[in-house]
Amino acid sequence: MTVGLRLLSVVFVLGAIVALIVSIPVLWGIVEDARKRRRERQTGELEPYELADETGRRSASDDDTRGSNQSTRITCRHCSTANDPAYTYCRHCVERL
Repeated sequence: MTVGLRLLSVVFVLGAIVALIVSIPVLWGIVEDARKRRRERQTGELEPYELADETGRRSASDDDTRGSNQSTRITCRHCSTANDPAYTYCRHCVERL
């Protein structure tokens, strides 16, 4: 019985190691892709990220037309998006307000 448990634990550990080895290149590729996209956004080669791209919600520029009180909003100096006064970062370009 002890030999069977040891064999099972060795197989489990080896399987975990193989899974880790296989997943490292995949995770590294995801990180590299994110870094590339960030560089492209910073240099202007890629359009700025919009929340609507991922969630299907309206973009930040569409939110400005929903009838909220514009006098209580803070305008971003980078992209001119109106933001809630409680925000520290712009909801459109994610720059510090």
